[in-house]
Amino acid sequence: MPLFRDIIYGKLPFKKFSKDTLICIDAANWYPFLTHRKIKINWEEFKGLMQSMFKTATLNYYDGLITQPYFLYKHPNSTPEEFSEAVGRKQEFYAKLSQFGYNVTWKEITQIHKGFYKDSTAEKTGFKCNFDVEITIDVMENLDRYEMFVLCSGDSDFVALVKKLKGNLKETMAISVKNRFSSDLRDAVNHSMFLNNLIHFVPALTYKK
Repeated sequence: MPLFRDIIYGKLPFKKFSKDTLICIDAANWYPFLTHRKIKINWEEFKGLMQSMFKTATLNYYDGLITQPYFLYKHPNSTPEEFSEAVGRKQEFYAKLSQFGYNVTWKEITQIHKGFYKDSTAEKTGFKCNFDVEITIDVMENLDRYEMFVLCSGDSDFVALVKKLKGNLKETMAISVKNRFSSDLRDAVNHSMFLNNLIHFVPALTYKK
């Protein structure tokens, strides 16, 4: 498979898949990389790129809505007003994605129990907001509406779904961050692409915070 950088620089003809395609974006899987690099994706441009790569592109976006315990964990000195403003910004972002034509699925980030600290009664807590089930349901319920499935995640939990789709004669692709790309998932899909390369070679997709 040609490198995406070669396609962008015109060394190879642009790869276009003449297939109706369902694209599922697991936002949490990309979030650590984007946050670390202080990069935001221009999602309107991203949609345009996907539409140029595939015959048709249906884009589903999955993300966790911040809750007060999670916000206080990340910002321990924050005020209730700051939390409300953060929630408002997130909801405005979802509304903007919807205007761009994305199908947005969200649910609240939940706090989970992770045991106790050693020699202490203090409880360890964490936060979770996985969309494996929601993505799988959406993909399988719409099986007859697309020929190709693009997973924007590198999570190995999706290997079984990918194999099921290939058994149903669907072509598959994963777009993942390089250091978060499960080797099992990369081996399972028909095509793979690194988000790192896409962002580096298509600067119009991004802007610094």
